[in-house]
Amino acid sequence: MSEKQKVYVFDTTLRDGEQVPGCQLNTDEKVEIALDLEDLGVDIIEAGFPISSPGDFNSVVEISKNVKRPIICALSRALVDDINMAHVSLKSAERRRLHTGIGSSDIHIKHKFNSTREKILDQAVAAVKYARRYFEDIEFYPEDAGRADPDFLAKMVEKVIGAGATVINIADTTAGVAAASYGDFTKVPFGTTYSHYQVTMKRAVKIKGSVSDGSNTCYTVSNSGDISKNVVGSTTADDEAEITAYMAMTISGLGDEINSISAGDGTGTAQDAGTVDDDDEFFQVRGAFTKNIKLEPGKIPTLKLAFGTSAALGYEGSSGGCEATIGQTQGLYGAKPDVTATVID
Repeated sequence: MSEKQKVYVFDTTLRDGEQVPGCQLNTDEKVEIALDLEDLGVDIIEAGFPISSPGDFNSVVEISKNVKRPIICALSRALVDDINMAHVSLKSAERRRLHTGIGSSDIHIKHKFNSTREKILDQAVAAVKYARRYFEDIEFYPEDAGRADPDFLAKMVEKVIGAGATVINIADTTAGVAAASYGDFTKVPFGTTYSHYQVTMKRAVKIKGSVSDGSNTCYTVSNSGDISKNVVGSTTADDEAEITAYMAMTISGLGDEINSISAGDGTGTAQDAGTVDDDDEFFQVRGAFTKNIKLEPGKIPTLKLAFGTSAALGYEGSSGGCEATIGQTQGLYGAKPDVTATVID
């Protein structure tokens, strides 16, 4: 088989694969997986997104030092700071690649970047030209290509190739835009209207602060909560420190409140109530869409999820219980998050 006919295996387990809920790998684990991928004969390993966190940066550095045969690739957005960080993280790699890109669909251009096609094209070309200072091998991804205008997508690809991109990744970010062309959708409930959403979240939160029980203030102190218990606090402000607390404890029916559709759906009562067991690592937040969604062939709804909190900490028990031995009936816990789901036309 000639070089032109060869199929190259690009593995993104350590970058995109780690976005699966509950999957968090440390640097040693990532290096171990990368070495296994090398033994399997993988051609390109996408080691991480260096600018996203110190942990991801360090993982790319260590993989670059320890894995020799495959090309080591780092992800970036079409931004100078991202590209610089990727360059530094890959300095030890014997063979290296930058994977950079930007949104190509009108949905992304308008709602994610608040920009125009012309400005996005200019940013894409400028990013590739800048990356050429450091990289000979540049892979460009037009994000959300499955929903992009084909003519505009072709124009973007031509422009970045002209700027120096060596590989093009047509990224179908929404995963299945044209899936009807490949499978049997007879069991998909087309015509069904949906009014509510469900979001799965991890219960553990890192937080520093205080909460009042009406007569006393209870501060977080330097200890972490057990997944089945609340957290011991302190009434002394000087003791305040970051803790790990757990949301959605079953105390006072809080689990039912979170694992249900709120009364804001107009019924006045909670629906589909459920509980969060003491040792559950995740829980569900349910609520109403800003408007109903009807599932129709060829139309994929776009949702914007916003997360916030009106009270990050909760407290259960008497004022004296702040410093007492903590169980399920008193102490500090992570309060219910506020989630808003907006439907974008």
